[in-house]
This record gives sequence, structure tokens and C-alpha cells, in this order.
Amino acid sequence: MAEQAAPTPSKETPSGIRLLSTVALLVAIAKFIIGLLGLGLGAVVGITSSIFLGESFWGSTGWGIGQLIDAGLWLLVAYGLRDLKPWAWIVSVIAAGFMLLTAIQSFLTGGAGAPILGLLDLIIGGGILIYLFRSKVTQAFGR
Repeated sequence: MAEQAAPTPSKETPSGIRLLSTVALLVAIAKFIIGLLGLGLGAVVGITSSIFLGESFWGSTGWGIGQLIDAGLWLLVAYGLRDLKPWAWIVSVIAAGFMLLTAIQSFLTGGAGAPILGLLDLIIGGGILIYLFRSKVTQAFGR
């Protein structure tokens, strides 16, 4: 009779992790599009950078590069959360923390539309952080 391999313990995935992974992917897509606009790839960049950022067309280039880097970070978060990678929890906390800092920066230095974007960043980043520190979620990532 052939021996059966011992079953591998399965991690119990908290119900919100899949949703959080999807939210992270949507954030990555939005930041990628906004980053491209910030770099000048779009007809409305002059308008969006002056309204939302309070900056000139050329001043938004560095901001656009930052948004593209942030989009890559959120894409990494989405992948890590989806597969319950052990490193995903800390990377998610860092990304959400950056999002909260961006929200504060938007409130303090942004243009006319920046408070709206800041409020979105505050709600999304804060919600992600609150969820990540729930006991079932931290346990799922071995914390």
C-alpha cells in the first residue's frame, strides 16, 4: 500500500483579503493613469495639474514619476495580498502609510481639487490600515 503524503496546512484567508487585493489593483491602475497624466501624456494634463496639484505643467513631471512608482508598489501589494505572501503585510502597511502621508500633503499644499483626492487617500489608506491590523488578518500573514 502506498503511503499518502501528509496534508499541508492551509492558511485560512480572511474574507476581506481578496477584496483588499482588488482595491490595491484598482489603486495601482488609478495611480498609473494619474502618473501618465502628470508626465504630460494626455490632453488634459495642464488642467489637471493646475487644478488638482496647484502646479504648472512642468512642475507635475516629478509628481507623475512618483505616482508611477507608487502604482508599482500598489501592484506589488495586490499580488502579495492575493497569494498571502508573508512579505505582503508589511509592504501593504508601508503603502497605506504613504497614502496617508499623501493625503495630509494634499490637504496642506494642493490646489483646488486636492482636498477631494486627499479625502479619498485618507479613506482608502486609513481603511486598509485598520483592516490590516485586525487579528485574523495579521495571523493569516504569520504576524
